[in-house]
Amino acid sequence: MSDISNTSYRLLVKQLQTSDEAAFEKVYDLMASKIYHFVKLSIKNKEDAQEITQEVFIKLWNERERIDSSKSLQSFLYVIAKNKINDHLRKVLNEKKYLESIIHSYNILDDDLVNIIDFRDTEKVILKLISMLPERRRQVFELSRFKGYTYKEISKELGISENTVDTQIRKALANLKEGLLRLSIYLLLVIGGII
Repeated sequence: MSDISNTSYRLLVKQLQTSDEAAFEKVYDLMASKIYHFVKLSIKNKEDAQEITQEVFIKLWNERERIDSSKSLQSFLYVIAKNKINDHLRKVLNEKKYLESIIHSYNILDDDLVNIIDFRDTEKVILKLISMLPERRRQVFELSRFKGYTYKEISKELGISENTVDTQIRKALANLKEGLLRLSIYLLLVIGGII
């Protein structure tokens, strides 16, 4: 943070460590646009880049007491940003792979239907179906499929048994399969001119 002297910087970090909101705002004012531009190099979507930037500063605030004032706060923020970018890219990749696997593994949408429906529309339908799952089932499913948690990790995270995790995953897959089946039947009826 070359905008301020080393002495001012150390004082700012000490104030931040004591939950001084004015110090946090000053750090935010000095660094937010730099972090945003750093994130934007990897995350092209403006809204996602803004969200990740906000997450960086939320993490800074949550970890303010553990900041080492002898080290660069700027470097600390860039490390957080890099980790958040990696998490985001991993999540996007997992979502894409999973959504593609649903389409192909169930053979619910044949080649003609896949050609008619843009992949992004199908992706939106699947994400909508996931959002319509009962709350606990959706949580379990997203932790498993989008974040890559094991059944044991989900069990610990949500305070439920591994058997319950397994049951919820099975039910979620059945719900998605049924939803996609209904979609494919509807599309066949539309294509056939029946509706």
